[in-house]
Amino acid sequence: MSLTKEQVKELSSMARLALTEEEINCFTVQINEILGYLKKLNELSIEGEEPAPYGVPLNNIMREDKVQSSFNRDSVLVNAPQQESFCFKVLKVLEED
Repeated sequence: MSLTKEQVKELSSMARLALTEEEINCFTVQINEILGYLKKLNELSIEGEEPAPYGVPLNNIMREDKVQSSFNRDSVLVNAPQQESFCFKVLKVLEED
């Protein structure tokens, strides 16, 4: 299957693209090349192949969980510009109605 210049003009009109005659000629060639590649793919045998949801295998890389001691609260709060009840004090982000 290949497209004619008239079909490319109609497609560009439906897509609301204002193409020049030179662009129509260029896109006609490019679209027909793409359709040629798709035709080649249709010739491949996929019998017995399982559909793949992703093009590449996905593996989560996660570090091993280890129990470690946490930071000392007092040493962390030394860096806080403001603190209240052993917590960082920050400006209110949400407005109340």
